[in-house]
Amino acid sequence: MDFTQTSGTLSPGRPAHVNILIPKSDCQAGSFIFKGPGNTIPVSWSCTKSPGLTINPDSNINANTNCTSNQEQVWNCSVTLGNDPTETDVNWSASSSTPGVFFSPSSGSLAPGTVEQVNITLSNMNCPASADLVFTELDTNSTNHVPWSCKASPTLTSSSSSLSANSDCSTGNGGWNCTTTLALAPGSTGALNWSASSGLSGVIFNPSSGTLSTGQSVQVGIFVPGGDCQNGTFSFTGPANTTDVSWGCIPPPTLEASLGNCSYSAGLGWSCLATVGSSQNNTNTVNWNTSGSGINVITFSPPGGQLSPGQTTQVTISIPDTACPANATLTFSGAEGENPVNVPWSCVAPMLTASEADPGGTCLNSNDSYTCTVTLALPPDSQGGLSWSASSSSTGVTFDQSSGTLSPNQSQQVIATVPASDCPGGSFTFSDSGGNITTVLWSCGTATSTATPTDTPTGTSTATPTDTVTPTDTPTDTPTATPTDTPTPTDTPTDTPTVAPSDTTSAPVDTPTDTPTPTDTPSS
Repeated sequence: MDFTQTSGTLSPGRPAHVNILIPKSDCQAGSFIFKGPGNTIPVSWSCTKSPGLTINPDSNINANTNCTSNQEQVWNCSVTLGNDPTETDVNWSASSSTPGVFFSPSSGSLAPGTVEQVNITLSNMNCPASADLVFTELDTNSTNHVPWSCKASPTLTSSSSSLSANSDCSTGNGGWNCTTTLALAPGSTGALNWSASSGLSGVIFNPSSGTLSTGQSVQVGIFVPGGDCQNGTFSFTGPANTTDVSWGCIPPPTLEASLGNCSYSAGLGWSCLATVGSSQNNTNTVNWNTSGSGINVITFSPPGGQLSPGQTTQVTISIPDTACPANATLTFSGAEGENPVNVPWSCVAPMLTASEADPGGTCLNSNDSYTCTVTLALPPDSQGGLSWSASSSSTGVTFDQSSGTLSPNQSQQVIATVPASDCPGGSFTFSDSGGNITTVLWSCGTATSTATPTDTPTGTSTATPTDTVTPTDTPTDTPTATPTDTPTPTDTPTDTPTVAPSDTTSAPVDTPTDTPTPTDTPSS
C-alpha cells in the first residue's frame, strides 16, 4: 500500500489529511498505525472484494437449442467462464445438486482478462427435465446459478407395427408393395429428420428419408423383392427413437409346367401338348392362367384353371403357321404370387432347294435377252415357312419376284431376265431366313439361223446350205482354176458334202483370174 505522506508535523487546530492507496490484492482486514512522540493510534480497516467471475451464457440453457445429444437422455453442453481485466485472480468451482451432472474441469483459477470453457455432461435426463448449475467464486464466496432445461424430443411413430406379405401388401414387379405412414408422436413438438433401413436385401423405400414437423405425416412405400419371403424388420429412425415394423410372409405356391411333343400341319401350324401342375408342397389351391409372346395369336386350351396341391392337367397349345426360324415364350402364371414359368418354343428354318436354270442351266434367247426359270421348293418333311430373296452376280438382271415365302409342299418359279450384255453366263443367289445361301449357275443359249439361196447371179455366188456348203473346186487357201469344156461339180464328195438345190444348176466359168467364179445356170 502507498501513503501520500508517511510523516509530518501537526500544529494545534490544524489537521493533516493522509491518502492511502491499497491494492485490490490486499483486500483483507487490517489496520494503519500512526505514531506520535507521546502515543500510537491504530486505525483499523476492511474491504469487501467485488465478484469478478463472468459466465456465458449466464441465463437459462435450453438443451434443445444450445446442447447436443448423441444418445437418448444424454446431453452435452458448455459454458465459458471469464475474469474482469481490472480484477485480481479468480478461483472458482462448479457443482450441481442434480444427479448425473459432470463438469470438466470442475474448478480452476482465472487470471485477469482470461477465459476458460467448461464442458458439462448431463445424463439420465428424462426430458422434460431441469437442473441447477452452480459456479462459485471462492475468494468472495459468491455464487452464480445457471438454470438448465430440456424439452421432450419429438419422437417418430409408424401407422403399422407389422406387415404381412400375404394380407397387407399387393404383388407386382416380381415382389410385394407395402405402405406405412410416419408421423410425430402425440405431444411431440418441433421437427425431426428420419431415415429408413432394413436388414433384408433389395428392399426399396420411397422416400427413404425426410423431415417431419408437428402435425405432418408422410406415406412411405416399401418394395420387397420376391426372394425376401422371410421374417425381417423395417426400421424408421429419428433423433430420439427408432420405430420398427416387423415383416413376414408365407411363400407363394409353386407352379410347374413343361412342354411335350408338337405336331405340324402345313397352312395351320403346330399343335403342342403341355403339362401344368401344382407342387405337392403347396398348401393352397393354385389359380393359373396362360399367355404367349413372340408369335401372334397363340392360343391355349384351356387358358387357365385351378389346381390342388400335387394335381396336374394338360393344355393344348396352337401356334399359327409362320416362317422359321422363329421363337415364342409360353408363360404359365398364378394369381397367388407364384413365380411365372416361362417355357420356350422354337422352330428351325427348313432347307431351301433350287432347280438348275432351265434344262442344262441354259437360258433361252428372246429378243436380244435371255429368260431363265428357277424352281424353289422345300423338302416334303419341312415344318414352317421360309422367307427368301434373290440376287445376281451380273448387272441388269431382273426377277419377276425378288423375294417371297415358301411353305412346305409348295414350289415357286422365279423367272430372271438377263440382258445379252451379261452373256456368256453368271449365277443367281437365293438367300433364306435360315441364313443359308443357294447358288444357281446359268449360261446363254445359241440362236439357230437358216440359209436362203440367191436367184440373181452376181460376181460371186455362194450357196449357204443348212449345215455347211463347200464347193469341191474352190480351194481354201490359194484356189487354182482348171477350165474344162463342160465343168461339172462332183455330186457326192468324200469329205465335204455338196448340196445342190433342185431348181438350180451350178457350173463354174473359165476365167483367167486367180479366183474362179461359178455361174449359176437355171434349168429350163
